[in-house]
Amino acid sequence: MLFWIIRILFIGMLIIYDLMYIYFLKKRKRYELFLENFYINLGLIILYNALCLIPAILPSLLYIIPKSWIGSNMIISLWYFSVGIILIIIGVMVMALSLKMRRVIGAQDTSGKLLTSGVYSFSRHPIYFSISILSLGLALSFNNLNALIIIPIIILLNFLTGKIEEKYDMDERFKNQYSHYKEKTRALGPFWFWLILVLAIGIPFLFLLFNL
Repeated sequence: MLFWIIRILFIGMLIIYDLMYIYFLKKRKRYELFLENFYINLGLIILYNALCLIPAILPSLLYIIPKSWIGSNMIISLWYFSVGIILIIIGVMVMALSLKMRRVIGAQDTSGKLLTSGVYSFSRHPIYFSISILSLGLALSFNNLNALIIIPIIILLNFLTGKIEEKYDMDERFKNQYSHYKEKTRALGPFWFWLILVLAIGIPFLFLLFNL
């Protein structure tokens, strides 16, 4: 029960983070020194990543999905572990490439340049995309099906954080250029990527469910 309380608290902190983010982005000129400070951004990035990733690896003493399910089939257990590792590798690579292209972190300005190539042609928010699949990958690699219950909320909050940046920052600064970019590129990666993930996780889970 304790670890579920911690997960819920972390989700609450992510919501508070987003509300504060809205406030500071709406008043970007007023808080420019704060938003452009490297160390403040670094600290906030570490906090945001921790709030998203730690819930994925916390053990579950209260099992909503019985622990025996995942251990009842070694092949499916190995499958989930393998998918998780692949997602972690992809997530780390996408984040590294995103940071390399941005050359700045967090809310720091990218020198007035809209990034649309490389990983930014795959996702409008590749860093939030990478955090989303890292949290999912960690839950799968730890064979923590119970953590998967909260992962969709984390992914949704990453999506909303990206939308906050768009509404209060990107749309304001890049206007028509950003509108055109949004028409071509999805926020957290293409639909087919998430469809494959849902099938890769859902089909084995249904097999476990109907073969107990």
